[in-house]
Amino acid sequence: MKKNILTKSSIILILYLFFFAATNCGSSNNATDDLPFSKTRSKIENHIKEAKNIPSISVAVAKDGKIIWEESFGLADVEKQIKASPHTMYHLGSLGKVYTATAIMILKERGLIDLDKPANDYLGQAKLQAFEGNAEDATVRRILNHTSGLPYFWTHLYEEELDQRPSWDEVINQYGKLVSPPGDRFIYSNLGFGILGFIVERISGKPYHEFMKTEVFEPLGLSRSKIDTGPYDEEYIAQKYAPEGKVPYSDHICKGGGTHFVSAHDLVRFGMFHLKNHLPDQKPILSDKSIDDMQNSLTSSKSPYRIGWSILNKFGYKIIRHGGRVVGATSSLRLIPSENIAVAVVSNGDETNTPLICDWIFAELLIRYNMFLKMRETFSGSNKGGSGKFKPSASLIGIWEGNIATFEGDLPVQLFVKADGEVRMKYLNKEAIDIEGVLPSEGSSPRFSNKIFNASFPLEIPTPFTKRHNHSVNFHLKLRGKILSGYISAEGMEPLKPHFCLPFYMRVEKVE
Repeated sequence: MKKNILTKSSIILILYLFFFAATNCGSSNNATDDLPFSKTRSKIENHIKEAKNIPSISVAVAKDGKIIWEESFGLADVEKQIKASPHTMYHLGSLGKVYTATAIMILKERGLIDLDKPANDYLGQAKLQAFEGNAEDATVRRILNHTSGLPYFWTHLYEEELDQRPSWDEVINQYGKLVSPPGDRFIYSNLGFGILGFIVERISGKPYHEFMKTEVFEPLGLSRSKIDTGPYDEEYIAQKYAPEGKVPYSDHICKGGGTHFVSAHDLVRFGMFHLKNHLPDQKPILSDKSIDDMQNSLTSSKSPYRIGWSILNKFGYKIIRHGGRVVGATSSLRLIPSENIAVAVVSNGDETNTPLICDWIFAELLIRYNMFLKMRETFSGSNKGGSGKFKPSASLIGIWEGNIATFEGDLPVQLFVKADGEVRMKYLNKEAIDIEGVLPSEGSSPRFSNKIFNASFPLEIPTPFTKRHNHSVNFHLKLRGKILSGYISAEGMEPLKPHFCLPFYMRVEKVE
């Protein structure tokens, strides 16, 4: 007897089709529903209203080489009551990494950089060093896809601190140390992209901001794009806002990691260039092959990155994307090459869900995307549940001892992991009030996934720089047999004023 067999994917598709038909039958009573992107407009307005901490959102959408929608909602400057426009410049945060990757590829095309050579070949007196692995294996390509072994890192310099900016030789000597063997794991590293920005300066002979202006922004006709070089108060630059209020000006050491201020209009045009749209007023700063390489080069199964871009397969579409978030600003740029669509969303509020707004826009353009998104929105709450208490694997349970390496010497440390999920940490060279060590920071819970152990503690790392501000520590350690190793970061935060996230190498061995 012949059996009729439906695959799981076929059943899901049939259910989606029935659901889509049922939820879209009938006609709308709203006369504005026929306007382009009317549903997204309404959702953005509700998003601003419900969040109560989103001063403005600007969007721009391109399809088949033409901008088909750009609009702004709200205020670029609340105090001065300046309205946002598609030409208002917003802080992109980490989305700026795509621009740095583009700069590296320009130098590669000119024969000045080889992606598969050690980054040390392009540095000056200070070189990358390794706690684990070989620093010569930290290639430019691996830095681009966050598998070089460099740790997470960021710092903010406020107006009174701008004259304290360290040189890149100082930064590399202190923090440019691999905490994982190159190619072994994905570690998102602003430090890595800061180093790439420094390499752009060294190889081109131009300051990073000048290279971006003359070799990227101007040739692509991006007149509302700039690199942060100092305090700003121009009406065309959006001020940043957090729940506590307006965010004071600060600069970042890692220029290549995300100091870009760009309008929604310029951002979508940058996306159109990376869709190979060949706009008549844009010069070909990269070949189509290099653009393909950035989006498609096989880098590492351990990284979702290619060359500056992150890849997402969603609802049957390959999405090329990057986003950014800093205190007081959020951004997203998403491309669907198969449909020749680019979507840019920027905001001067850090509660804005820019990826979700991109979803809303794609749903108005693509029937299948709309269908799947509706299903997800309908059933997203059906499997909700708390994560529960931390349950350590047997391999983690025990007492671990070792050191945190700082540039002033080793700091002995002890870690306790109990079968009931209790985790404690203490320094062995300091007199502790609680002899068993301290529990994780309030509101946090240890996690163990894919051999990576994460936890946060209300402790401090005593170095001259970290002593400047109160901070806590967060570790990210990989389990290898009876060794846990990786990096521990000192994170100094105040309301409206993030100060630093500085990495140190940590290695502990199970002793009981």
